[in-house]
Amino acid sequence: MPERGSLDYGGGVSVRFRAHPRTFEVTGDWVFGPGSEALARQFARRVLSFNEVHSLAFDPARARATLNYQLAATAS
Repeated sequence: MPERGSLDYGGGVSVRFRAHPRTFEVTGDWVFGPGSEALARQFARRVLSFNEVHSLAFDPARARATLNYQLAATAS
């Protein structure tokens, strides 16, 4: 079962997220919906700076970004 949550920024602005193994979905009209290309580009630059992120896909019709990742191995 995926982990789910949401963040409410007030004024009707909220972001929902869902985490699956190796996949993370973020949904929010104000960042990923139609007309929000500048914010989506900023999100992409920040997220893709992590080596663990392998791919990022936007779905403006659903106001969703999906990223695939692999956690870095840690030394014990």
